[in-house]
Amino acid sequence: MPLRHYRAEKGNLKEAIRKIKCTLKWREDFQVEDIKRCFDKYGTTADEGSSSSSTSSPETRKQLDQLAAAIEYENETGKIYSRGYDKQGRAILYLTPGKENSN
Repeated sequence: MPLRHYRAEKGNLKEAIRKIKCTLKWREDFQVEDIKRCFDKYGTTADEGSSSSSTSSPETRKQLDQLAAAIEYENETGKIYSRGYDKQGRAILYLTPGKENSN
């Protein structure tokens, strides 16, 4: 990720660092790691592996299960769909905000 930002800013290190920090903040705010972990029964990411020695606590597993249920519901309503995979074989999720179904 750092090299991508550095190249995008054409060598401007200060701006690249600022963008990396913004990206990391966004990933934290939108719980990207939790989204990656919620469908793994062990609560690990593909990068961490799926050994039972790195299982999540029961409370964390409950939160991840709730997130997975919410994503599955949104997928059933057509708000979220998967269209293809990235180079590492992970599904790419697309969101369709126009199909909002929340009350």
